[in-house]
Amino acid sequence: MRVGSLSFLMILAGIFSAMCLFPSHSSAYCVYNHTNANFIVCGENCSKCYSGWVKSGDHGCCPGNHKGCRGETYITITPYIPDITSDHKWYAPIQVTNHGWVSFFGECKGSIHDKGYCDDLTVKVHNNDGHVIYDGALYRYEGHWHKCRDD
Repeated sequence: MRVGSLSFLMILAGIFSAMCLFPSHSSAYCVYNHTNANFIVCGENCSKCYSGWVKSGDHGCCPGNHKGCRGETYITITPYIPDITSDHKWYAPIQVTNHGWVSFFGECKGSIHDKGYCDDLTVKVHNNDGHVIYDGALYRYEGHWHKCRDD
């Protein structure tokens, strides 16, 4: 193999490695679960907004090509264990921005059926530049969303 071909291959390998190291901008926002509970995560409960199962210690992302995944969305969590979903929900009181992310922290305590099961959790909401735009308590969700972002 010639030196020129080898150099070209090394440059291509470097470009591919850089692409793997840096996050893709195809995800409109991500949700990280740093708690002891598993969650059903919803972006405003819209039919086209993000909805996924995020286990303890894991994360989920909303693809940017989905109409309801463009950010400016309240993130709601519902705890679950196998075959049981809580009747209670909590949400971050500020909307996640496009290409931002939301991280939940803490411990849910007691029974999954208790109204205050996850009242001690906190949330950090980051904008697309990585700045924290909210760091505090979750709000208990007691109603229904009347307007979805994809309407």
